[in-house]
Amino acid sequence: MIGDYWGIQETRWGTAPVLADKSRTVYMGGRPFDLYYTSGNLHMVVLRTGGATYWVVNTLLNSLSNETMLAIAKGLRPLPR
Repeated sequence: MIGDYWGIQETRWGTAPVLADKSRTVYMGGRPFDLYYTSGNLHMVVLRTGGATYWVVNTLLNSLSNETMLAIAKGLRPLPR
């Protein structure tokens, strides 16, 4: 929708409060992703790799489909130093 924003975040704080209470973990391409659902909608997908944590967060109204969220997360790649 116009005016909706989704985002990608990164932190080295692996125990950040936003990362608590995952719904489940799935493996895509051999990598573990933590999934966070809100009322059946995938709201956040988290990847922990290389000492950092990356996540894709849906819009406030969860406008992105579950499939789109997973596709975005699957494409996450850490940048070289």
